[in-house]
Parts: sequence; C-alpha cells; structure tokens
Amino acid sequence: ADGLNGPWTNWKTVNWPLSLTSLEDGSHKLHLVAVDELGNKSEVKTINFTTDVTPPSLTITGEDTVRYTKEGITLEGTVSDTISQATITVKKGAETFTPTVNGTSWTCDIAKESLTENGTTNIQVVATDTAGNTSEKIVNVYRDTKGPDIVLKNLSSESTIEETTSGYNNTNKTFTVK
Repeated sequence: ADGLNGPWTNWKTVNWPLSLTSLEDGSHKLHLVAVDELGNKSEVKTINFTTDVTPPSLTITGEDTVRYTKEGITLEGTVSDTISQATITVKKGAETFTPTVNGTSWTCDIAKESLTENGTTNIQVVATDTAGNTSEKIVNVYRDTKGPDIVLKNLSSESTIEETTSGYNNTNKTFTVK
C-alpha cells in the first residue's frame, strides 16, 4: 500500500477524514481497516485512486506571441498530459473556435471575419486535463489589410520616394527615381 511518504510496510493509525496532500501524480491504493473500542476489526477495504495536480503540456508551433496575416490564420501545436487526455479550447473573448485534434497534435482555423481588421486580436488557447488542471497561452494576431502609404517629397529628375508603412512591420523604404 502507498503511505504518505512512501510505501507503508506496517499498518498505521490515522485520523479520519484522511488528508493525502503529498502524493505524487499517478495511481495509488489505500487499504483501510476500522477498529472499534473493543479491538474488533472490519474487513480490509481497498480504495484505488489516481492523483493529478500537474497541468497538461501545451505548445503552439512557432511560439510567436504575435502573428501577422492579411486573411485568416491557422494555429497549431501539441497537447499532452501524463495522467489523462487533455482537451484544447481556442477562443477570442466569448467566441469559441473548434480545433481539430489528432493524437497529441491540434490545429485551429480562425477566419478573417473573427480577426480585428488593421488591429490586434487576442486568441486564448487553453489545454485542460480531466482533473481540471489547465495550461494557457495567448497569441496576438494582427490582421493587416491596409497597403503601405507612399509619401512623395520634392520631386525632380533625381528624386527620392519614401515609402512609410503603417501595418505589418512599420519600416521605411526609400526608392530613387531617375
């Protein structure tokens, strides 16, 4: 039988209710015998149980916390748990998306209509095991549908055109016109 700090080799007297807070994740057996004031013993009762206090493992392919897209986006990754099967929930606020799970791999398509146009949308990915333990990751998706702005300055036969973008990577590009 399992003891509180390792296998018990002898019976121990414990108070009821019994608190088993220091057990590692996994399967355990508890053998119980009740003894009355006169020394009469009950039959041995065995309780089989499993403890699970460790959250599932959750990964998102790329592990980028910010993703850029013009359209919708597909998130993918893996989920696993050492004790039980874990489920995946993908959501944006109250809107929930349905991921496809194959073994420990998952994918989830998020349509462009669910993403803020020319802005950031926070997508929450949560893995939950059967014991209720959770792991969570947030991916910020920036949907950029606006083309870059071109600013023309003092045009002449040897002019420079400066391109300033206002979306994806906010960089300036310079072109020479001849």
